[in-house]
Amino acid sequence: MSDSPAVPSEPFPLPAADDPHFSEEILAQVEAVLEECEKKTRPPEVVPYRDQLFALFAAAYDAGLTEDPDERAPGAPTEDLSADGLCKALGEKWGLAAAAQANPEEGPALSAQHVAKLRLLWSLMRMWMDWDLAWRRWPDYH
Repeated sequence: MSDSPAVPSEPFPLPAADDPHFSEEILAQVEAVLEECEKKTRPPEVVPYRDQLFALFAAAYDAGLTEDPDERAPGAPTEDLSADGLCKALGEKWGLAAAAQANPEEGPALSAQHVAKLRLLWSLMRMWMDWDLAWRRWPDYH
C-alpha cells in the first residue's frame, strides 16, 4: 500500500479535438504540469506528472499535432505540438531564448531559474519524443 494520496492522472479535463483553442489548451496544461513539478521540486518523469503529460501527448497525437508541420499532408492542422514546437513555445514564454542570447559581459546569461526551466523542458522533450517515436513505430512491430 502506498503512503502517498491518490492524485488524478489528468491535470484538467482534456479539451475536445474540435475546440478551436485545442492546441493552446494543451500547451497551457503542459505548462501547468511543469510548473507543478517545479513547485514541488519533482521531476516530470514521476507519477502523477508523467501520466498527466502522457494524457496530453496522446490527445495532441490523436489530433495530428505532434507530427512535424512541414511533413503533414496538405490541409492538416498547422499548430505544432511536436517536441520541437513545445520547446519553442515554452522557451519563448519563459524567456529562455532571450536569456541564452544575452551578452555574457552583462552578467550570467542563465539564472538558476532559467536552468531549472531548461531541465524541465529537456525532460518534457525527451519523453514527448520517445512517446511519439513509439506510437509511430507501433505498426512496424505489431
